[in-house]
Amino acid sequence: MALLTTSCVIGAGCLTLASKHHRGSMNPNLNFIDFDRAPKSHLNNGYVVEPTEIIPSIRILEDVFIIPGYDALYTVAGDRIYGTRRSFVPNDLQFAVRTLEKFNASYAAHAPEHVDIPKNYDIREDTTYYGGIAWTHYGHFIMDGMSRFWALDLFPSDMPIIYTDYRAPNYIKQPYIGPVLRSLNIAERMFSPNTPVLLKKVIVPTASIQNVHRIFNVHSKSHVQAAQAMLADNSPKFKGRKVYLSRSRLAPGLRHSEQEALLEQKLSAKGFSIVYPETLSLQKQVDIFNHADVIAGTCGSAFHTSLFTQNHFTGKIIILSWEKINFRYLMVNSIKKYSITYINSCKIEGVHENSRISSLNIDYNKSYEMIMQTIT
Repeated sequence: MALLTTSCVIGAGCLTLASKHHRGSMNPNLNFIDFDRAPKSHLNNGYVVEPTEIIPSIRILEDVFIIPGYDALYTVAGDRIYGTRRSFVPNDLQFAVRTLEKFNASYAAHAPEHVDIPKNYDIREDTTYYGGIAWTHYGHFIMDGMSRFWALDLFPSDMPIIYTDYRAPNYIKQPYIGPVLRSLNIAERMFSPNTPVLLKKVIVPTASIQNVHRIFNVHSKSHVQAAQAMLADNSPKFKGRKVYLSRSRLAPGLRHSEQEALLEQKLSAKGFSIVYPETLSLQKQVDIFNHADVIAGTCGSAFHTSLFTQNHFTGKIIILSWEKINFRYLMVNSIKKYSITYINSCKIEGVHENSRISSLNIDYNKSYEMIMQTIT
């Protein structure tokens, strides 16, 4: 049976968290332009921002199974261990039954509540660190794939980091993942078993972001550490520049907009560099989010790179959005202190069967005018 021992590794890390949504200090430089809903309504009823002094808990578990094909850790009895699956709803917050049912159903196949423990398995006697689940999607890697890295420097620098990667066998080789792992000096320590393994002792840090429900201030800790290493020996290429992050070269169906080219023409005439994030190395994207004077674009994963901004960043971030802003972006904004403005200048035009947005109609004249107004 897994020994669910909570270790108060640092200070107030084991405080019991209340279920009141949205608390902690908000980014005072968070602005909204032309939204029907009052800005505070985006922030007060969706998620929890933990005060700076509170850190996630760390558990030390004994006799735990990691089984290829499943996105969680399991006890020797085959029961899923709370808080170890790909994403989860915090059990100290109150949610509607339908919300919980929908969430649990989406993970039923790859992180069921109970599994049959295989008869044949390996045993790992040394202490390992649970790095979570492999995410190859850029935004999810930055947001969720790094959510257990915040506690790495609290443990020996040679401790093996175990993770599940059955969906992503080439996880570490991804061009935007490898640089982060190497910058943190953990690439050589990470491994994913291809057979069931009984872990005799494993460190399980609580994820610093929990779906769309809670974020801790330490969430960007490893991002900032990676940024410092990535930029240490390189002169900034985007210092003082105005940058527009374009989606126009992404494949059709990925929130494409026919009007974006017109907006780019107008911004280019005003000195903006039109940049296509998917064509840049992660290092160059991190450079942008640490040295550019202005970073604008339509809402998308490219803006999750703002987690890599260091405290000295004084640029302005401008996101073109539609009426309903995804909480995940607001959660990141809540723990960073940069200046960010959301402009309601897009309309949803097409939607995929899975409810993801396929295309947008950008009011390019309004977007241009509001961007220029914001930076002057």
